[in-house]
Amino acid sequence: PVRYILPVPGRSQRLCVVTAQGSIYRLAAEGENWRLQGQEALPHGMEPQEMALVTRSQASPLLLAITRDGVLMSDDYGANWTLAAQ
Repeated sequence: PVRYILPVPGRSQRLCVVTAQGSIYRLAAEGENWRLQGQEALPHGMEPQEMALVTRSQASPLLLAITRDGVLMSDDYGANWTLAAQ
């Protein structure tokens, strides 16, 4: 099941979807197919309590996952994660 639907800020036709299993899909443009960004992309055992996409000037949006263990961030729509804070 889908857990989060996140619109890409400033790009109303782009979406990022996170499933309950932690898989992340991205719709790049209207009429395109969904792309799997990462199967069970979040580190093992880190279940997101909240997620958000944040715009940055001259860079791709930052995907944030707030977990009980800290804040994870990804600048490639969830393909890779960095633990930003604990």
